[in-house]
Parts: sequence; C-alpha cells; structure tokens
Amino acid sequence: MQLTPPPERGLGTSVNEPLPAIDFAPLRRRLRTIVQGALMMFMVVGLWQLTFVDGVPDGSSMAPAVAPDQRILASRLTYVVSAPKRNEMAVVRNMRTSTTALNRVIGLPGDTVELRGLQTVINGQLVGDPALAFLAGSATGAAGRDQIFVLKADEYFVTLDNLPLNATSASLRANGLVSTTNVVGRAWLSYWPPDAIGLVKSP
Repeated sequence: MQLTPPPERGLGTSVNEPLPAIDFAPLRRRLRTIVQGALMMFMVVGLWQLTFVDGVPDGSSMAPAVAPDQRILASRLTYVVSAPKRNEMAVVRNMRTSTTALNRVIGLPGDTVELRGLQTVINGQLVGDPALAFLAGSATGAAGRDQIFVLKADEYFVTLDNLPLNATSASLRANGLVSTTNVVGRAWLSYWPPDAIGLVKSP
C-alpha cells in the first residue's frame, strides 16, 4: 500500500489559497481629503487676491499719514461700486515699473490740472506747497514753466504727500497721470505695526 504525503503548507495557508486583497479605500479617502484641502486653500487665496491688495508707501512718501514701515490693506471691490474720491489714499500701479505704491488722489476726470514746478493747482485751487512754485521745473530745466491739461473720463491725477528730492514737473505729470485701471484699490485698513491698527480715515 502506497502512502501519499500531505500537501505542503506555508504559514498555515494552502498553496492554492489567494493572497488577501489590499484595501486601498483608506488611502483614497486620505488623498481625497488632501486634494479638497488644497483646492479650498487655492480658492481662499484667489478670493483674497481678487478682493484686497497690499498698500506699501515708498519710504516716507506718505508721511505723516502713513509711516515708512506701515502696511495698509486696500480694497479692490470698493472701486467696482464707487469711483475714487478726491484726497483719498489709493494703491496705484506704475505701468513703467510694474510696481504698486500708496498715492493720494487729487485730480478727478474732467478736472483741469496745472503744474507750476512742484506746485499743483486743481481747477484753480492750490494743492501743493506754495514754496514749491518755482522749484524743479520741466524736463528742460525751465523752472516755473506751466503744464496745463484736462483729465479725460478715464484719467486721474495722483501725487505723494512728500515729493522725492529728484522730482521735477515733468516727473510729476509722468507719475501722476494714471488711468482708471491703474488705481487698483482704496486704502481701507492699517494692519501693521500693531499700534497702528485701525481704519484709514479719508480727509
């Protein structure tokens, strides 16, 4: 009588039994959670960028209203429902340098702007310091040479509270005459430093 040996077993499992299936469901759920979180963060950042813009002064150009280290949050949406107002601070884009900085809006569409050196006259009303009337004339160096122009329907005139030492009448016009699309946000909230936190007051 011939005896047949029993089949070999490995680790208590028959050689013919299939290996247990790996459950990928927890991994898929975790991956889905990560993707959803990333999409949510992207949407929040995108919405923030569409709603607000940082307002940073160019050194002491807006002192004493805004200190050099102060940071201002400007609202883009307010200009969707209302146009820039005279004497308010706004974040303005410089098309030549592709940078943004805080400026003060002094000329509105339809206004007549006259530059007398570093002195600015809007609709016959003096805006600049009278002492600047005969300083820094046109690009040709002729101090006190008048530049008069009327703002179009899509134009504003902006300036700095403290003009740089190298300012000229020509540079005032080049940097001050801006289109509506370049006035990107109304200064709204001071958020830095902590002792300066508060709403920005319009004059």
